[in-house]
Amino acid sequence: MGRAGLLLLAATTLSCLGTTWGACKGSTKIECRTKGQCIRMEHVCNGGRDCTDNSDEDPELCKIWKFKMDSCSNSRVSCKGNCYSFSRFCGRKECTGKMHPRVCEMVKAKKFNVATEAEPAYSPAPLQMMSMISEVEHIVERAVNTTPTEDPLSCPNLYTRVGDRCLSLFSIAKVPWPEARQFCKSIFGDLVTFEDIQSFADIIRHLAEKALTTNFWIGGRFDSRASAWAWVGGDTPMPLGSPFWAERYSRICAPRPPPQTDPFSAPLNATPGALCSHYLQAPKERAQGWCSAMTYEHHFYLTDEECQNAHSPLCVLKRGSDIL
Repeated sequence: MGRAGLLLLAATTLSCLGTTWGACKGSTKIECRTKGQCIRMEHVCNGGRDCTDNSDEDPELCKIWKFKMDSCSNSRVSCKGNCYSFSRFCGRKECTGKMHPRVCEMVKAKKFNVATEAEPAYSPAPLQMMSMISEVEHIVERAVNTTPTEDPLSCPNLYTRVGDRCLSLFSIAKVPWPEARQFCKSIFGDLVTFEDIQSFADIIRHLAEKALTTNFWIGGRFDSRASAWAWVGGDTPMPLGSPFWAERYSRICAPRPPPQTDPFSAPLNATPGALCSHYLQAPKERAQGWCSAMTYEHHFYLTDEECQNAHSPLCVLKRGSDIL
């Protein structure tokens, strides 16, 4: 298989990894975690056991399943005085503002998929796809592994030299953050991280030269164990502020702290008498389920995005002497 065919096959497979679709017919039903049983969505977390595996009353699920029925009927839920179906509710930003993003993902997929604190918050690929995924990963691994390495500065297939590292900007695939990291690992890499300003500047320059408008996942996420934003791998803290993070507007007006500190940390370490500011260079969210990206909208400065969003993997080679 040629390189173009390999890329297309891998991208097609990656685009299918993000969602496990339920088999229930009708927009008002959702599939239990096992046995393929379907129940009505309004029966979820109602105190009764409707799924034989009791997955509809899972404590982790019921912590986030916060639909209000109020005076609505016929499988409808309340939002700002109006009644909507579950799917229409999840399509309205004014309704979902305070909902956990995982809830509407389950409504859309019509299947329960709740993770505990120690588990990934995203579903694995459907079982019927696993053999195909394994085959694609094998092909991709082989493409990287068989590239001649006589030149110490050369990079294997799927990788490009950017600064002093080999990077893969897989712009044709759009997947959630966990699947993006899975892909990077399958080609002997990981989502890219930044140890210094120069490596960050090298990528910004490369993206500009290639005139790319793709949004990329990178290797940072909110670590609920440490209650902080951290890089993958060594779990080292991510740098905050300039020059890494995009300037974001916040409705909360906070005194501006010194550079390179987190404006949401407690207590605020602001300069005495500092003016209140609505623009911050830091993640807006501090919660599980948020990951870091380089987005075209923000000129490829770092932003925090819901991990379930679909962006492209930005991988760095991690194999042996290829780390220069």
